[in-house]
Amino acid sequence: MKQIIPSDEIRFHPASYQDEAGRLFHWRGGLYRGISAQSSPFLARFVQGNAIQKLVAEGLLIETEATPFEMEGFSMVLRHRLLPLISYPFEWCAPMLKAAALTIINLAIELCRHNLMLKDAHLWNVLFDSCQPVWIDLTSIVPVDGSGQWPAASEFYDECIYPLVLMSQGRETLAKWLISQDNGVPHGELETLGLSRSLTADVATLLRRYLPEWGRKILRKTRQSTRFLFPKQEEHTARLPLLRRLEQIKAEVEKIAVPAVNARDSHPSFQPQRGWNAKQLSLHKIISEKKPRTVLDIASGPGWFSELAAHFSEHVAAFDTDPKAVAQLFVSAQARNMPILPLVMDFTRPTPARGIGGHSHIAATERFSSEMVLMLGVLHELVFRYRRLGLNEICEGLASFSKRWIVVEFIPGDDPEVAALQSDWFADYTLENFKKALGKHFSKIEMLPSYPEARVLLLGEQRQSQ
Repeated sequence: MKQIIPSDEIRFHPASYQDEAGRLFHWRGGLYRGISAQSSPFLARFVQGNAIQKLVAEGLLIETEATPFEMEGFSMVLRHRLLPLISYPFEWCAPMLKAAALTIINLAIELCRHNLMLKDAHLWNVLFDSCQPVWIDLTSIVPVDGSGQWPAASEFYDECIYPLVLMSQGRETLAKWLISQDNGVPHGELETLGLSRSLTADVATLLRRYLPEWGRKILRKTRQSTRFLFPKQEEHTARLPLLRRLEQIKAEVEKIAVPAVNARDSHPSFQPQRGWNAKQLSLHKIISEKKPRTVLDIASGPGWFSELAAHFSEHVAAFDTDPKAVAQLFVSAQARNMPILPLVMDFTRPTPARGIGGHSHIAATERFSSEMVLMLGVLHELVFRYRRLGLNEICEGLASFSKRWIVVEFIPGDDPEVAALQSDWFADYTLENFKKALGKHFSKIEMLPSYPEARVLLLGEQRQSQ
């Protein structure tokens, strides 16, 4: 006899409400999916078959299993592996978006070999398990419809290929803004931006009227050399066998050159070394002794301290506003299979909740709340340059992310990076005032040496009442 899950014990996932095939919910610390009666027969066979085992083993599909549970409104209940961190496509750097796109098309290809296909192909059904993208929406998998076409092809172009095209042209910020609006980048938007093959052809037609023959030859060569930048679905591709068409789309994704970075060659040791400075030694002491299960590294930069934390913690999230720094950390952490999720995010403007009940976006302060929060080498930038925030506002922001500990570096007014910026306007920027601001949220504040010598690390622990 199956166990009934009481409806008053579950919490439906805020982003799972539109799919008629099923709905995600949390129950007793696990992530489950209730499956409707119409989808149960197919999915019951699928989760017991060989195809899902191969897809999971290849890292394309989230681990899923049948359960002995049932609940009102659903004829079957599945359990998914619960990923520790949820991120959104507009928070990814370009190499992450390309990795996610390749995961989608690789999954579509493997499914095709089992007479299955994806009915959806958007980035929002992909999550990063640290640096590894994985497809999470089981109910998007359906039997092939017999048309010989991929019904999600247009969506894949709008959501994956066209944003990558924009990024390849140095318009990463614009691409991510369009992605954040939940519409992807339709081909018409590329036309508006002057990145469409059709618009290029229109301009070329006008120019040909006024160019001599030698100029027309140069124009033809130029169009041919840039044509690969603007992939567009062609009518004749619909006649290709489905598997061949999917492989053709994969080749288009692979051909798009997003800003390239290489994994760091060195594999640094994270045991104290003779050449370590006081800051590195202090952070090693803190993290190795506290052993926080989760860490958030704010303004992570190249990510050395993120990697240090990853040697002692289960999950590390790293924020930085520089896409290049995030991309560098991503490829390095991915190459070493480290439990780090690097994201392009501004601590002073974290992703807010969006939609009724957060059904569109869950706030970053909830998704990345961590046992320990690091903020190193950036406090003075927030006060003097970047946002001109007050110390109280900064500490309040740190407390919103921290479940227990905070480690923040204070850079004094006589530091070379700060001295030139000092004025009467910033008279309250002192170590004592910063300790007072921290003390509103954290107790047991301890000071440890940093580097250079005038700088100091402050370690605080959340007050028990919070």
